[in-house]
Parts: sequence; C-alpha cells; structure tokens
Amino acid sequence: MWYAKGLTEEFDLVFIEDLLDENDWDGYPRAVREIPRTIILGDDLIATNFGRLRRAIAPQAVQGLVFKPN
Repeated sequence: MWYAKGLTEEFDLVFIEDLLDENDWDGYPRAVREIPRTIILGDDLIATNFGRLRRAIAPQAVQGLVFKPN
C-alpha cells in the first residue's frame, strides 16, 4: 500500500483498482483513509457478490466498484 501511496503523491492518479488482497478487510478502509487523492476501487474485493459488497459498505472499504455487465 505504501508504494501506491507514494505514486499518488508523485502522480495524479484518478483511481487504483484491487490495491490489496481480496480478503484484506482491514487494509481497504485504511487505504481509503491513507490515500485521499485517489479513489480506491474494489473489484476482486466485492466481485459479483452482494454479501461482500454489503460488507464493504459499512467500513467504507472502497470508494467505487467496477460494474461489468457481461
């Protein structure tokens, strides 16, 4: 996460997708707080699973998602 934070401080990154392991429920909310200039997206974290999406909402684990209607 710290490497990504350094990149966001050097470059104007709009978003980062799948920054951490899909089961890092403590790390994602921390990343959202620690990397304020960039939107943290969850794809693998919440991928096509409403239970995981609901679990991600309360701790503000992500700030967006990738919606892929296949």
